[in-house]
Amino acid sequence: MSPEGGVFRLPGCCDPFNEKALRASRGAYFQLPIVPGNWAHLQTLTKTFHMKILAGHPQSRDQLKPVSLLSQELAYSFAETPLCSVLGSEGNGLSEKTR
Repeated sequence: MSPEGGVFRLPGCCDPFNEKALRASRGAYFQLPIVPGNWAHLQTLTKTFHMKILAGHPQSRDQLKPVSLLSQELAYSFAETPLCSVLGSEGNGLSEKTR
């Protein structure tokens, strides 16, 4: 996978080629390389390309949370940094290992 962009699928990840995912993505999967692997592979990838890992996780499913804006200073600090965005499942958020 190139450092310019792609999708890295961890074990247990949704199949990006299932009917719902294809429909929701409007075919975007056909524009990006998709690579399966495990946590050790992802850690090697992020170390090799000096990537910063970012993830989001809800604190509670029962309460509405205020929207936080990305500060300009934080956005600028990532301008020259390769980023890796980790997404959890729709129903459960991030796994314990991911957190």
